[in-house]
Amino acid sequence: MKAALLMNDLPIIDSVEQPIGGMERELMSIGVILAERYDTTLYLNTTRPWAYNGLEFRPFNEKIMPVDIAVNCDVPSKKRIVYWFHDRGTIPVDIDLVITDTKRGVEKYKQDGYHTVLFYPPTSIGGENVLRDPQKILFVGAINVGKRVDLAIEAVNLLPEYELHVIGMERGKEAEWCGRYVKDYQRYCKAISKNNIIWRGPLPYSKVIKEMQTAQMIIIPYCSDEEYNTDVALEAISNGCVPLIAEGLTDYFGENEAVFLTNQRQLNPEIIADTINSLSEYELKARRERCYLKAKEIYNYCTTEMKDIICEI
Repeated sequence: MKAALLMNDLPIIDSVEQPIGGMERELMSIGVILAERYDTTLYLNTTRPWAYNGLEFRPFNEKIMPVDIAVNCDVPSKKRIVYWFHDRGTIPVDIDLVITDTKRGVEKYKQDGYHTVLFYPPTSIGGENVLRDPQKILFVGAINVGKRVDLAIEAVNLLPEYELHVIGMERGKEAEWCGRYVKDYQRYCKAISKNNIIWRGPLPYSKVIKEMQTAQMIIIPYCSDEEYNTDVALEAISNGCVPLIAEGLTDYFGENEAVFLTNQRQLNPEIIADTINSLSEYELKARRERCYLKAKEIYNYCTTEMKDIICEI
C-alpha cells in the first residue's frame, strides 16, 4: 500500500456524512505509513473503533488485555506499536515504538526506556497568495461544551464589524459522542447568536481548508484537556489563519505564531474581543508569515524525520 502522508490525501476525510475527528485523522495517517512497511500490531488508548481501506483499529480497555489490531496482516506481526493519545494510562509491555502527540509525552516515555517519536499529523500548506476577508473569523469544531463555541460567539457578538463563521457538526453521531446535554447546548449557542454569527454547519475537509485560507483568524477557546494539540490549530497555521488559542492547548508552536489568550478556565468573551480589537493588519500579516514558516518546519519533520523513525524501528 502506498503511504498517503497528508491527511487531506485520505478520501474519507472529505466526507460530511461520516464525520472524522482529529484523533481519527491522526490514526489514519499513522496507519497508512505503517501499512506500507510492516505487518503491524497496533494498540490504541482511544474509545472509538473505525476502519478505512482495509485498516482496522479497535480500542482496548486498560482493565483487560489489549486488543490486537490487524493492519492488512496475514501473518503474526513483527512490530508492536502504540499510539498513546494524550499520554494517559499505562503502556502495554513489549512495545517496539511509542507514538505520542505531545513533547511532554516524548520526554516521559524516553525516560521510561521506550523508543518514542513525536507525531504531528501531516498537513499540506496553502493559501499563501489568497485574498483574505478582513472581517472573517472562524470557529471549527464539533458544537459541544468542551469546544466552548459559546465563548467565540459571545466575543464576536461584541464586534459587529466582524463575522464569525461557525463550522462543525451539530447532530447525528457527533451529538451522541458529545453527551446527553449537547442538543440543549447547541440550541443555547444559536439563541445567543447575533446577525454577524454565520452558522455554516459541517463542511467537507477540503472546504474547511479553503475557509481557513480566506479568513484572518480562528478562535480556539477549547476548555477540555482532551483538546491538547488540537489538529485545527496546526491546520490553521498551515493555511495562514492566525490562531487565537487558550493558553496551554498546544506545543505545536509558540507566541510568535499564535495569539495566546488567558488560561482556559479564566477565558471570557471580553478577553477574546479585546484581543481581536488589539490586532492590527500589520501584526496579523507578520504573524501569518511566521505561521507559514513554522508550518513548513513541521511539514519537513513529518515527511522526513518522523516517518523515518516510525518506519525504521
